Amino acid sequence: TTGQTLNDDDGWGVRLAMKGELSPSVTWVGSYLHVAADGENFYNSTCRPTERAICDGRYISTGLRTDTPAFTGLGIVGRKANYTLGNQTDTDLITSKFDIGVGDIGTLTLITGYLSQVQQYALDFFDGRGAVSPSLANAYPAILGLPRGGFTYISDMQASQFSQEAKLSGSVGNGLIDYVAGVYFINEDVRTDYADVLGTAAAPNALLLADRIMRNSTEAIAGYVQADVNVGPLKFTGGIRYTDETKTFSLRDNRAICQVATPPASCLFDANLIVPANGSTVPAPLAIPRRIDTKLW
Repeated sequence: TTGQTLNDDDGWGVRLAMKGELSPSVTWVGSYLHVAADGENFYNSTCRPTERAICDGRYISTGLRTDTPAFTGLGIVGRKANYTLGNQTDTDLITSKFDIGVGDIGTLTLITGYLSQVQQYALDFFDGRGAVSPSLANAYPAILGLPRGGFTYISDMQASQFSQEAKLSGSVGNGLIDYVAGVYFINEDVRTDYADVLGTAAAPNALLLADRIMRNSTEAIAGYVQADVNVGPLKFTGGIRYTDETKTFSLRDNRAICQVATPPASCLFDANLIVPANGSTVPAPLAIPRRIDTKLW
């Protein structure tokens, strides 16, 4: 429809690493990784959508373009309003590992990691065909080539993750017992700003169905111990692990109709996340939990 080549996969990456023998008993290894990925896999067919007897390649009928912003004027909030067709992900990863000898006790290992990722995309899931997508019942719906896509999902996601582990490992009893014991901590935060756009044949060629920001986070700490007892040709293994984890999420509706003192119940805000009363199993409105605390061992 647009004459552009789609479903490509472009990317590059670079990794740098360093190792240092800081002392006879201390070794450090650090690394940095960056990966840029630009790839997608849109619905496509082997035959030309308007000439199904000609099957000489792969064809896509979306009217959304990779070089022209198509969502201005719809009320979409944030930089995603200027996205074009495609998907781009950038990832940065930093790691650090110290191995510290502690005499006859064993080795103390300190592992630190930090991950940052940004993913930005606008993807047409209905191949420019509006409310009717290909299905078993209707394999060849009308080709509309809608300039704002058929059903387009637009997302601007930013995530960060920090982890720290400290563990002590070694052997005691002249090799009778091999052990490892440690503590692990992780903190993750994700912010996703995303909108849903339904293409239409009539102007303005699209309806904004949703535009919201979701934030979710995970924080957990775990402790563990494992021991291997070596008795002749046999090895007996035992261990225990305890995890304390907290997950939270929050929603904010970006649509203009929701930016009022008392937004409609259809707006996706934390206060509107409820299970309505049904007179039997839910006698009164029940708030949907936005925090989960888990303790496992």
